[in-house]
Amino acid sequence: MNETTETMTSALESKIGAFLRKLLKLGDDVPLDAEADLVQQIGLDSIEAFDAVASFHELLNLPIPDDFNPRTANSIHNLSNYLMDRFGPDAAERFLDLDLDKVTLGGDQEDL
Repeated sequence: MNETTETMTSALESKIGAFLRKLLKLGDDVPLDAEADLVQQIGLDSIEAFDAVASFHELLNLPIPDDFNPRTANSIHNLSNYLMDRFGPDAAERFLDLDLDKVTLGGDQEDL
């Protein structure tokens, strides 16, 4: 992995962590390790995992692929790799450019 890719991966992992915190209403005191399984780390259930993936795709205006593997969403690191591998650096840049304070997610009152 080159330095640019490592930098983007690190930035994506940080942004995905912020995205999950907002979506799942997690406090800043809840540790999120990018490599850790989200089920074990924060008790993410299958409905929350699907909601996270659906919201992730909706924010980027990307369809959920028919061959999507739910294990893709089992860690922040895997979600980062999924975005880069499946949709490329342009989609990653769009995600990084999102202002999460200005979007509504999950159970928020307004639609995206």
